[in-house]
Amino acid sequence: TTAIFSAIENILIQYYYPIFLKEIHDSTKHARTRAWNRMAKKVIPIYFLTVFFMLAMSKSLIGILVDEKFHYAYVFTLVAVGLEFFRVMTNLLNYALQTEYKTKLAIMPYLTGVMFTLTSLIFIDFSQNYEAIVWVLVIGGACIYLYILKNVSNIITMQYNFNYKEIFILIAPYFLYAMVEKPDYSFTEDLLIVGLSSIYFLFAVFRISRAKGVYLK
Repeated sequence: TTAIFSAIENILIQYYYPIFLKEIHDSTKHARTRAWNRMAKKVIPIYFLTVFFMLAMSKSLIGILVDEKFHYAYVFTLVAVGLEFFRVMTNLLNYALQTEYKTKLAIMPYLTGVMFTLTSLIFIDFSQNYEAIVWVLVIGGACIYLYILKNVSNIITMQYNFNYKEIFILIAPYFLYAMVEKPDYSFTEDLLIVGLSSIYFLFAVFRISRAKGVYLK
């Protein structure tokens, strides 16, 4: 999960961030806000798409990547998707803080999230439920994200103007597949499923990137 989200994040930032920097150079606060909103408008839908791709493909990915005796671990992958989503969304908000030289506003959110996580791990007995540790990490990540989101909303006006209909249509196949109870596929079947799903994922990313008002020409 971390590897896939990191790869998606790195590719998006490698493309959009230089354009974002160009737009905010020697610009007004209004122009910087508009530049961040434009970047967020393109990046956030792809992050959501990645979430549903991972939720739908987690079992097949585990079937491809690890030995059969560890296939139960796909449940942890489902929870880890939430943790990674909050991480990349928090990083996106940090770009807004950086443009306004307000990075100190991220200190308390990170401190709050870390303190919550450490306190929970120290004082709660997880010996009977190790799966709950992952949930603690997700909640800690969510705390950081929501706190920084509040701080960012106080210094810039966030206006994404998403095409919700198109995003819903693109995500729908992954959502429906994730809801279906799946048998234990063979390695070849898992490979085929992930391959076809990845092709669709690239198509969906292309559609989002080619939407009106984006950077791609």
